[in-house]
Amino acid sequence: MRYEGQAPRGRNKLSKADVCKQQHSSISVIVPAYNHANFLRERIETITKQSQKPAEIIFLDDGSTDGTLRVIMELMKTISYSNYILVNTQNSGSPFRQWKRGLDSATGDYIWIAEADDSSDLRFLERMLSALRIEPKTNFAFCYSLSLDNPHPGICSDQYKTFYEHYGRGLIGTSQYINSNQFLKKYLSVRNIIPNVSSVLWRTRHLRTVYDQLGDQAFKFRICGDWQFYVKSCAMSGMVYHDSRPMNYHRKHKNSVSTLIPIKQHFAEVLEVHRLVKRLCSQDTEVAKIILEDEQLLTGQWDLT
Repeated sequence: MRYEGQAPRGRNKLSKADVCKQQHSSISVIVPAYNHANFLRERIETITKQSQKPAEIIFLDDGSTDGTLRVIMELMKTISYSNYILVNTQNSGSPFRQWKRGLDSATGDYIWIAEADDSSDLRFLERMLSALRIEPKTNFAFCYSLSLDNPHPGICSDQYKTFYEHYGRGLIGTSQYINSNQFLKKYLSVRNIIPNVSSVLWRTRHLRTVYDQLGDQAFKFRICGDWQFYVKSCAMSGMVYHDSRPMNYHRKHKNSVSTLIPIKQHFAEVLEVHRLVKRLCSQDTEVAKIILEDEQLLTGQWDLT
Protein backbone atom coordinates (compact mmCIF):
# COMPACT_ATOMS: atom_id res chain seq x y z
CA MET A 1 0.00 0.00 0.00
CA ARG A 2 1.11 3.56 -0.70
CA TYR A 3 0.01 6.73 1.09
CA GLU A 4 0.94 10.17 -0.21
CA GLY A 5 1.95 13.04 2.05
CA GLN A 6 0.67 16.58 1.49
CA ALA A 7 2.99 19.54 1.85
CA PRO A 8 1.66 21.96 4.48
CA ARG A 9 0.84 25.55 3.67
CA GLY A 10 2.05 28.69 5.40
CA ARG A 11 5.09 28.89 7.61
CA ASN A 12 6.64 25.55 6.54
CA LYS A 13 6.66 26.45 2.84
CA LEU A 14 10.09 26.29 1.21
CA SER A 15 11.75 29.54 0.19
CA LYS A 16 12.77 30.07 -3.46
CA ALA A 17 16.39 29.49 -2.46
CA ASP A 18 15.49 26.19 -0.78
CA VAL A 19 13.45 25.07 -3.79
CA CYS A 20 16.38 25.79 -6.10
CA LYS A 21 18.79 23.97 -3.82
CA GLN A 22 16.40 21.03 -3.43
CA GLN A 23 15.87 20.61 -7.18
CA HIS A 24 19.59 20.83 -7.83
CA SER A 25 20.33 18.19 -5.20
CA SER A 26 17.94 15.49 -6.51
CA ILE A 27 18.39 13.39 -3.37
CA SER A 28 15.90 10.69 -2.47
CA VAL A 29 15.86 9.76 1.22
CA ILE A 30 14.67 6.24 2.02
CA VAL A 31 13.57 5.73 5.64
CA PRO A 32 13.12 2.02 6.44
CA ALA A 33 11.22 1.47 9.68
CA TYR A 34 10.19 -1.54 11.72
CA ASN A 35 8.89 -0.88 15.24
CA HIS A 36 10.79 2.41 15.45
CA ALA A 37 7.99 4.65 16.68
CA ASN A 38 10.11 5.96 19.58
CA PHE A 39 12.91 7.18 17.30
CA LEU A 40 11.06 8.54 14.27
CA ARG A 41 10.54 12.15 15.38
CA GLU A 42 14.27 12.63 15.97
CA ARG A 43 15.14 10.86 12.72
CA ILE A 44 12.78 12.99 10.62
CA GLU A 45 13.97 16.18 12.27
CA THR A 46 17.55 15.36 11.27
CA ILE A 47 16.37 14.87 7.68
CA THR A 48 14.08 17.86 7.25
CA LYS A 49 16.57 20.24 8.91
CA GLN A 50 19.49 19.23 6.69
CA SER A 51 21.32 22.23 5.23
CA GLN A 52 21.04 20.44 1.87
CA LYS A 53 17.35 19.72 1.32
CA PRO A 54 16.41 16.40 -0.31
CA ALA A 55 13.90 16.20 -3.16
CA GLU A 56 11.76 13.49 -1.56
CA ILE A 57 11.38 11.23 1.46
CA ILE A 58 10.19 7.65 0.98
CA PHE A 59 9.03 5.98 4.19
CA LEU A 60 8.90 2.19 4.40
CA ASP A 61 6.94 0.51 7.17
CA ASP A 62 7.71 -3.19 7.29
CA GLY A 63 4.67 -4.46 9.19
CA SER A 64 5.32 -2.59 12.45
CA THR A 65 3.17 -3.34 15.49
CA ASP A 66 4.18 -0.47 17.80
CA GLY A 67 2.40 2.48 16.20
CA THR A 68 5.20 3.31 13.74
CA LEU A 69 2.73 3.76 10.88
CA ARG A 70 0.63 6.22 12.91
CA VAL A 71 3.70 8.29 13.82
CA ILE A 72 4.87 8.37 10.20
CA MET A 73 1.44 9.48 8.98
CA GLU A 74 1.52 12.33 11.50
CA LEU A 75 5.03 13.38 10.52
CA MET A 76 4.22 13.31 6.81
CA LYS A 77 1.82 16.24 7.34
CA THR A 78 4.70 18.45 8.52
CA ILE A 79 7.06 17.84 5.59
CA SER A 80 7.16 20.61 2.99
CA TYR A 81 8.21 18.56 -0.04
CA SER A 82 7.38 15.26 -1.72
CA ASN A 83 6.91 12.38 0.70
CA TYR A 84 5.00 9.13 0.81
CA ILE A 85 4.95 5.80 2.61
CA LEU A 86 5.03 2.23 1.29
CA VAL A 87 3.42 -0.15 3.77
CA ASN A 88 3.83 -3.90 4.23
CA THR A 89 0.99 -5.52 6.15
CA GLN A 90 3.42 -8.32 7.08
CA ASN A 91 7.11 -8.07 7.84
CA SER A 92 9.26 -8.83 4.78
CA GLY A 93 11.99 -10.53 6.84
CA SER A 94 14.74 -8.60 5.03
CA PRO A 95 15.83 -4.97 5.39
CA PHE A 96 17.52 -5.34 2.00
CA ARG A 97 14.19 -6.07 0.30
CA GLN A 98 12.91 -2.86 1.85
CA TRP A 99 15.90 -0.91 0.57
CA LYS A 100 15.20 -2.28 -2.91
CA ARG A 101 11.54 -1.31 -2.69
CA GLY A 102 12.51 2.25 -1.83
CA LEU A 103 15.19 2.32 -4.53
CA ASP A 104 12.69 1.18 -7.17
CA SER A 105 10.42 4.10 -6.25
CA ALA A 106 13.13 6.76 -5.96
CA THR A 107 13.41 9.56 -8.51
CA GLY A 108 16.57 11.26 -7.23
CA ASP A 109 20.09 11.04 -8.64
CA TYR A 110 21.40 10.20 -5.16
CA ILE A 111 20.13 7.86 -2.45
CA TRP A 112 20.40 8.21 1.32
CA ILE A 113 19.12 5.18 3.24
CA ALA A 114 18.46 6.90 6.56
CA GLU A 115 17.46 4.14 8.94
CA ALA A 116 14.61 5.18 11.20
CA ASP A 117 16.39 4.56 14.50
CA ASP A 118 19.53 6.57 13.63
CA SER A 119 20.34 10.28 13.71
CA SER A 120 22.73 12.59 11.90
CA ASP A 121 24.56 15.89 11.75
CA LEU A 122 22.54 18.54 9.88
CA ARG A 123 25.31 19.06 7.32
CA PHE A 124 25.62 15.38 6.39
CA LEU A 125 23.87 15.65 3.00
CA GLU A 126 25.62 18.90 2.09
CA ARG A 127 29.08 17.46 2.69
CA MET A 128 28.43 14.03 1.14
CA LEU A 129 26.83 15.56 -1.95
CA SER A 130 29.73 17.96 -2.37
CA ALA A 131 32.18 15.05 -2.32
CA LEU A 132 30.23 13.17 -5.00
CA ARG A 133 30.05 16.26 -7.21
CA ILE A 134 33.74 17.08 -6.93
CA GLU A 135 34.79 13.62 -8.16
CA PRO A 136 32.23 12.22 -10.66
CA LYS A 137 33.83 8.75 -10.56
CA THR A 138 32.88 8.35 -6.87
CA ASN A 139 30.18 5.69 -6.49
CA PHE A 140 29.42 6.39 -2.83
CA ALA A 141 30.58 8.66 -0.03
CA PHE A 142 30.48 7.84 3.68
CA CYS A 143 31.42 9.47 6.95
CA TYR A 144 32.74 8.38 10.32
CA SER A 145 30.04 7.16 12.71
CA LEU A 146 29.48 7.55 16.42
CA SER A 147 27.34 5.22 18.51
CA LEU A 148 24.11 6.60 19.92
CA ASP A 149 23.26 4.39 22.87
CA ASN A 150 19.59 3.99 23.70
CA PRO A 151 20.06 3.86 27.51
CA HIS A 152 21.59 7.34 27.35
CA PRO A 153 19.44 9.34 24.90
CA GLY A 154 21.29 12.06 23.04
CA ILE A 155 24.74 10.92 24.20
CA CYS A 156 27.14 9.71 21.51
CA SER A 157 30.13 7.50 22.21
CA ASP A 158 33.16 6.71 20.08
CA GLN A 159 32.71 2.93 20.21
CA TYR A 160 34.07 2.49 16.70
CA LYS A 161 37.45 4.13 17.35
CA THR A 162 39.23 0.90 18.36
CA PHE A 163 37.65 -0.94 15.43
CA TYR A 164 38.77 1.82 13.05
CA GLU A 165 42.27 1.85 14.49
CA HIS A 166 42.62 -1.88 13.80
CA TYR A 167 40.70 -2.38 10.54
CA GLY A 168 40.66 1.16 9.17
CA ARG A 169 44.28 2.23 9.47
CA GLY A 170 44.79 5.35 7.41
CA LEU A 171 41.15 6.49 7.64
CA ILE A 172 40.98 8.05 11.10
CA GLY A 173 41.30 11.81 10.91
CA THR A 174 41.75 11.76 7.13
CA SER A 175 39.11 12.69 4.56
CA GLN A 176 40.08 11.23 1.20
CA TYR A 177 39.13 9.65 -2.11
CA ILE A 178 40.23 6.04 -2.50
CA ASN A 179 40.23 3.79 -5.55
CA SER A 180 37.32 1.35 -5.18
CA ASN A 181 39.39 -1.80 -5.75
CA GLN A 182 41.98 -0.66 -3.23
CA PHE A 183 39.25 0.20 -0.74
CA LEU A 184 37.87 -3.32 -1.12
CA LYS A 185 41.21 -4.97 -0.41
CA LYS A 186 42.29 -2.65 2.38
CA TYR A 187 39.07 -1.88 4.25
CA LEU A 188 36.40 -4.44 3.31
CA SER A 189 38.17 -7.74 2.80
CA VAL A 190 38.30 -8.80 6.45
CA ARG A 191 35.61 -6.71 8.18
CA ASN A 192 33.06 -4.11 7.17
CA ILE A 193 34.62 -0.75 7.97
CA ILE A 194 31.26 0.99 7.27
CA PRO A 195 29.25 0.08 10.38
CA ASN A 196 25.97 1.66 9.34
CA VAL A 197 24.29 2.39 5.98
CA SER A 198 22.91 5.67 7.33
CA SER A 199 26.45 7.04 6.96
CA VAL A 200 26.42 6.56 3.17
CA LEU A 201 25.23 8.64 0.22
CA TRP A 202 25.01 6.61 -3.01
CA ARG A 203 24.72 7.47 -6.65
CA THR A 204 21.33 6.01 -7.50
CA ARG A 205 22.28 4.37 -10.79
CA HIS A 206 25.29 2.72 -9.17
CA LEU A 207 23.26 1.24 -6.30
CA ARG A 208 20.77 -0.10 -8.85
CA THR A 209 23.65 -1.75 -10.70
CA VAL A 210 24.82 -3.39 -7.46
CA TYR A 211 21.34 -4.81 -6.88
CA ASP A 212 21.14 -6.02 -10.49
CA GLN A 213 24.47 -7.83 -10.22
CA LEU A 214 23.64 -9.46 -6.89
CA GLY A 215 20.19 -10.63 -7.94
CA ASP A 216 18.49 -12.79 -5.28
CA GLN A 217 21.79 -12.95 -3.37
CA ALA A 218 21.03 -9.38 -2.23
CA PHE A 219 18.29 -10.71 0.05
CA LYS A 220 20.07 -13.74 1.50
CA PHE A 221 21.68 -12.12 4.54
CA ARG A 222 20.18 -10.74 7.73
CA ILE A 223 23.18 -8.87 9.12
CA CYS A 224 26.03 -8.81 6.57
CA GLY A 225 23.96 -7.73 3.57
CA ASP A 226 25.24 -4.16 3.64
CA TRP A 227 28.84 -5.42 3.72
CA GLN A 228 28.09 -7.53 0.66
CA PHE A 229 26.79 -4.40 -1.12
CA TYR A 230 29.96 -2.44 -0.42
CA VAL A 231 32.16 -5.35 -1.54
CA LYS A 232 30.26 -5.76 -4.80
CA SER A 233 30.28 -2.01 -5.36
CA CYS A 234 34.03 -1.74 -4.85
CA ALA A 235 34.73 -4.61 -7.23
CA MET A 236 33.61 -2.20 -9.97
CA SER A 237 35.67 0.69 -11.26
CA GLY A 238 35.38 4.02 -9.51
CA MET A 239 36.19 5.78 -6.26
CA VAL A 240 35.00 5.84 -2.65
CA TYR A 241 35.04 8.98 -0.52
CA HIS A 242 35.56 8.87 3.23
CA ASP A 243 34.84 11.93 5.37
CA SER A 244 36.55 11.67 8.75
CA ARG A 245 34.08 14.01 10.46
CA PRO A 246 31.56 12.12 12.65
CA MET A 247 28.24 13.02 11.06
CA ASN A 248 26.28 9.78 11.50
CA TYR A 249 24.92 8.62 14.84
CA HIS A 250 24.21 4.89 14.83
CA ARG A 251 21.74 3.78 17.47
CA LYS A 252 22.00 0.30 18.99
CA HIS A 253 19.13 -1.01 21.10
CA LYS A 254 17.45 -4.25 22.11
CA ASN A 255 15.56 -4.52 18.81
CA SER A 256 18.57 -3.85 16.58
CA VAL A 257 19.17 -6.64 14.07
CA SER A 258 22.77 -6.98 15.24
CA THR A 259 21.61 -7.85 18.77
CA LEU A 260 18.98 -10.37 17.65
CA ILE A 261 20.99 -12.55 15.23
CA PRO A 262 22.58 -15.69 16.75
CA ILE A 263 26.38 -15.70 16.69
CA LYS A 264 26.55 -18.85 14.54
CA GLN A 265 24.36 -17.24 11.89
CA HIS A 266 26.44 -14.07 12.04
CA PHE A 267 29.63 -16.09 11.60
CA ALA A 268 28.13 -18.03 8.67
CA GLU A 269 27.36 -14.74 6.94
CA VAL A 270 30.88 -13.44 7.60
CA LEU A 271 32.30 -16.59 5.97
CA GLU A 272 30.08 -16.11 2.94
CA VAL A 273 31.21 -12.51 2.45
CA HIS A 274 34.81 -13.69 2.84
CA ARG A 275 34.23 -16.22 0.06
CA LEU A 276 32.90 -13.44 -2.16
CA VAL A 277 35.95 -11.28 -1.44
CA LYS A 278 38.32 -14.15 -2.22
CA ARG A 279 36.59 -14.74 -5.56
CA LEU A 280 36.81 -11.07 -6.45
CA CYS A 281 40.46 -10.82 -5.30
CA SER A 282 41.55 -14.28 -6.47
CA GLN A 283 44.95 -13.05 -7.62
CA ASP A 284 45.82 -11.47 -4.27
CA THR A 285 47.32 -14.08 -1.92
CA GLU A 286 47.72 -11.51 0.87
CA VAL A 287 43.94 -10.97 1.00
CA ALA A 288 43.35 -14.72 1.34
CA LYS A 289 45.96 -14.88 4.11
CA ILE A 290 44.48 -12.12 6.27
CA ILE A 291 40.96 -13.50 5.78
CA LEU A 292 42.07 -16.91 7.07
CA GLU A 293 43.74 -15.28 10.08
CA ASP A 294 40.59 -13.33 10.89
CA GLU A 295 38.35 -16.40 10.61
CA GLN A 296 40.61 -18.22 13.06
CA LEU A 297 40.47 -15.21 15.40
CA LEU A 298 36.67 -15.04 15.26
CA THR A 299 36.34 -18.77 15.86
CA GLY A 300 38.15 -18.31 19.18
CA GLN A 301 36.53 -15.01 20.16
CA TRP A 302 33.02 -16.27 19.48
CA ASP A 303 33.70 -19.71 21.03
CA LEU A 304 32.84 -21.55 17.81
CA THR A 305 35.44 -24.31 18.05
